Amino acid sequence: TMVEPNKTSFFLLWFGQFISLIGTDITKFGLRVWTYQKYGSITQFALITFFTEAPGILISPLAGAFADRYDRKKVMIIADGITALASACLYFLALGDNLELWHIYIANTMASMMNAFQWPAFISSVTLLVPKEELTKYGGMNQAAPALSMLFAPAIAGVLLKAIGLNGLFIVELTTFLIAFAIASNTSIPRPEVDSSQQTSIMQEIQTAWSWMVQHRGLVALLGLLANGHLSSGMVQILMTPLILTFGDVGTLGNVLSASGTGAIFGSMILTKVKFRRNIDGVLYGVMIQGFFLTLCGISPGANLILAVAFFYMFIIPTVRVSREAIWQRKVPPAMQGRVFALQRMISETSLPIAAIIAGPVADSVENAMLDGGMLSPILGSLIGVGKGRGVALMFILLGSWNMLIGILGMRYPPLANVERDIPDAVQSNKKRVR
Repeated sequence: TMVEPNKTSFFLLWFGQFISLIGTDITKFGLRVWTYQKYGSITQFALITFFTEAPGILISPLAGAFADRYDRKKVMIIADGITALASACLYFLALGDNLELWHIYIANTMASMMNAFQWPAFISSVTLLVPKEELTKYGGMNQAAPALSMLFAPAIAGVLLKAIGLNGLFIVELTTFLIAFAIASNTSIPRPEVDSSQQTSIMQEIQTAWSWMVQHRGLVALLGLLANGHLSSGMVQILMTPLILTFGDVGTLGNVLSASGTGAIFGSMILTKVKFRRNIDGVLYGVMIQGFFLTLCGISPGANLILAVAFFYMFIIPTVRVSREAIWQRKVPPAMQGRVFALQRMISETSLPIAAIIAGPVADSVENAMLDGGMLSPILGSLIGVGKGRGVALMFILLGSWNMLIGILGMRYPPLANVERDIPDAVQSNKKRVR
């Protein structure tokens, strides 16, 4: 049958997932505070983040294949249900004062794996729910959700943690899960037409999606840009704190984080009103603008400048992400989008732990080289200064320059610059064939 895109279903689904995200982030905050207060170990604290991210990355390809093979609505509902069950188990353990760290690790592992199933099912459903001409607009809403949660969830969690304690946070999260479950259960989500006669094993389906991706050089280059973006963002997250603390205090750091969240929200809101003639321009120009701000951040650090850089750097991120996402949504066949988006996620998010591994040692080496009497201080000292923090500043300059170069090279690489022209749209009109 043929159906029109259903914007109402998108708004309902988006709202349910946003409410659920707020609840999850509130509980994450509470669990991190509980862990640090009880154990006082930064390593134990960091492991919570590890178990929140790593398991989902590892199973992303399998999860994407499930999103393509099975009813995406059911995939989202089951994934949210299992995550809610894991949170309920933590609630009852905490209620009996039996909560241990390893319980949190297991629950976070389950939540990470279920998010790996939920995300490709949701994002590939968006292609079927909104007109292809408005993918950027609605993609802005998808970017706004985590930005709003990043800005408000910690503040809400801090107030609630004092008022109702950790057990109360679990109740809040479980309530948001019930809201998301009720909305998803009553929302119509179309399914792309799949030729069941050609259905193969899960592993073969993953291989098919990979083969489809790599035969398009423009999309491979776009995937490389995605990985570079995550690597850069990961290094910025790690290096920003030591850079700020060389001239500011914890209050300055908090202001910068607030400016970042505000920038991401405004950037997402602008996308609901702005439409690019070519989405690839939003990607490449966005990468170059981000690079410029990073370079500026290293050349002339100061509280006011860093606040402005944080705002505008995060303001540009939604443009880059949504423009890139719109290209994939228009070019990838709807029946394959779950697998392709999951493979994307695995490759791109692997860049984050790589950034964590290399940023520290490299920054320490460069920092020592930029101290008075260091190896690089006679060469670069007259340009950016010497002393504490100048090595980190140099890292920002190099990282920014690299991103500007990547953007320029992307414009000079025809398969990437012309990706929207050379690869036909898989979604040809506002009408989608579903079953």
